Amino acid sequence: MRPGLITSAVSRCAAGVVASLCLLTTSAGAAETVYLLADAHTDSAAATTPVGSAVSLGVSPAGATFLRFDLSALPSGMTVESATLSVRPLRVLASGTVGAHVVSTEWQEDTLTHERQPAWSEAPVALQIVTEESASGADLTFGVTAAVAAWLGGAANHGIALVGDGVVDLDVASKENQAVGQLPRLQIVLVPASAPGP
Repeated sequence: MRPGLITSAVSRCAAGVVASLCLLTTSAGAAETVYLLADAHTDSAAATTPVGSAVSLGVSPAGATFLRFDLSALPSGMTVESATLSVRPLRVLASGTVGAHVVSTEWQEDTLTHERQPAWSEAPVALQIVTEESASGADLTFGVTAAVAAWLGGAANHGIALVGDGVVDLDVASKENQAVGQLPRLQIVLVPASAPGP
């Protein structure tokens, strides 16, 4: 699946999936998968060098990873029931904790550097413990429901920063990494917004 492409239960129905299966899929909400619009990471050892085209993204004492998703194609009039950010670890050099923080200022993939990195919220919206076993082929997941709901409600969407605890050191696959089957993505479940009262 290409980065930036959105798939949903609705599109699967249009492709000819049995209608009853589509109804079962959508009865609890429409499941949407949104792939990356932009990603980059910072590295204090190369403080002025953009690395947005790298095939891996680092989270370590030397820097953080930034991810941004285009939500403009999501259907309107819906409420976010859940939103999960998934990334695929490639290697873990040191165990620790990674926090998912809401980015609060603008950034661009091709110009982001350690010296020109955006600001992010002090408190993480989700935390994930990372160990050497985290690089065994499974995704790291972060619950980011509140952030996605805020973006769809009109808040500025500057994405998520993955920030380490000062000890953890790992690399995750970027959208440029064609060797990895699972790219960074948001999995969002949407339900119809409640009708206004009388």
